[in-house]
Amino acid sequence: MTRWNNLTKKQAKRLGLEGFQELNQMEKKEKEKALKKMADKQLEKEKEPAWEIVIPNKQHPSLNKWTGWHWAKKNRIKKEWIKEIGWLCKKYNEPNLEKALVEIVYYFDNKHRRDKDNYTPKFILDGLTKAGIIVDDNDDNIFLNWKIKYDKKNPRTVITITDRKE
Repeated sequence: MTRWNNLTKKQAKRLGLEGFQELNQMEKKEKEKALKKMADKQLEKEKEPAWEIVIPNKQHPSLNKWTGWHWAKKNRIKKEWIKEIGWLCKKYNEPNLEKALVEIVYYFDNKHRRDKDNYTPKFILDGLTKAGIIVDDNDDNIFLNWKIKYDKKNPRTVITITDRKE
């Protein structure tokens, strides 16, 4: 329990422990109890439902590729992504999340150097919106993060959506 005693204001803020300042006036045992309760509350918040979608053998096309495509080809590829994501999302019964954390991990089968910003997941976000997983893909509704990783034996795209009610 002593680890909670050593928690600084900065650490408490990072953990999302509101009311840390009031804890300084409490007795040691009360303080430990209150900090543990706040930390448990934060951990419970992080366990909110998450939806995971795995698209095998496929990664979003890079901006360098799809911005140079003919409009008809771009439209066809976008529709393919929307359709595939729609089918993979059917089991989630359209949660229509107002606020969501969307994390995307692209696993490539080679270690070529890639610019992260070149793999903006436009077609994926449009697919999630059309499938009814998220209400809208604008900045007010989602927090977006994506990563590029290597997996020679299992290239894929993994999309994780977490509800953020805040």
